Amino acid sequence: MKVVLVTDIPNPYRLPLFNELNRQLQSKGAQLKVVFGSARQANRKFELNLQEAQFDYVILDSQRYDLGYEENTVVNYKGLLKVINAERPDRIITIGFTLATMKLWWRSWFRSTPYWIWGGTTEAPASTLRRLQRKLLAQKAQGAIAYGSRAARYFASLGFAPKNIDIAINSTDTTFFAQETERLRQQAEPRSQFRIMYLSYLTERKNPGVVLDVAHRLAQLRSDFVIDMVGDGPLKEALQTQTKQLQIEDRVVFHGFRQKHELPELLAQSDVFLFPTRFDIWGLVLVEAMAAGLPCFASPKAGATEDLIETGETGFITDFEQPEAVAKALHQLLEQPGETKRIGQKASRFIAENVSLPVSASGFLRALGL
Repeated sequence: MKVVLVTDIPNPYRLPLFNELNRQLQSKGAQLKVVFGSARQANRKFELNLQEAQFDYVILDSQRYDLGYEENTVVNYKGLLKVINAERPDRIITIGFTLATMKLWWRSWFRSTPYWIWGGTTEAPASTLRRLQRKLLAQKAQGAIAYGSRAARYFASLGFAPKNIDIAINSTDTTFFAQETERLRQQAEPRSQFRIMYLSYLTERKNPGVVLDVAHRLAQLRSDFVIDMVGDGPLKEALQTQTKQLQIEDRVVFHGFRQKHELPELLAQSDVFLFPTRFDIWGLVLVEAMAAGLPCFASPKAGATEDLIETGETGFITDFEQPEAVAKALHQLLEQPGETKRIGQKASRFIAENVSLPVSASGFLRALGL
């Protein structure tokens, strides 16, 4: 049996998942071929070593079109059907409601190869035309593979029968983040300051400005903390200006973009993680921080929060529209180092047991009936 998985670009966060999926498929006597829509996306700065890929793959020579606003581009998946026809797969997994999925929908009128739609789209507002398009794609699909619970509900709203919706929990290399962070944590020198970490691409959607508002209010309650702002993006200069205006330059450090292998050092130095997004279909940074053993304050506007956070146990579901309340909650947690450690350890165990790569890959196999 051959399984073809169609997705966007190769990146260091997906390669480990595809390696594990390939391993599990091979144990069932099946083969995996990954079709990447294009080699890179312009605003992505990550380093990539494709020699780490332990699966067969091809990268299409596609064009990428800018839709006119930040973080949103479309890939045309040039040559996809030619590759599919040459591979003659028994099953196809395609990412989201993309042009790739539209091409497979069109192909399904002439070829009977079953395809599954894999994605994390949630109940975000969509135009009537877009929702109609998604319902049409759903009608011809064999089933859906959802990132988590919210995405599963969205797939159901498009007409997928519950028995045809499976969850392959959206994950990354959680073992790396857990083990490497703990190793560095054990080697770290004692600190006199608490460190609070924020990690994201610096755009309005990711809501980094509220982190500085929280820092400003927290500084009125205590002076023994630093906020580590990790990431780059169009808002960086405005955020640095905001830091000066709030007179918290001594409380905030801007680290810029960091590669995957550099993150455990920062995570090991951290006590708490903030995830204030205005909207994320999932949020892999939350998975990484929890795997690393950090208590996380997570926005309910991310798909991952519902599945991963139990307030007071694995983290805190947090309304970042009230930065003063967030500052007070942070202050109270930092006053209880034992509780901070307990929640972080429980978060790490939860990820290891429920959001690991083997758990995620097994969801794909379950959907495919293997």
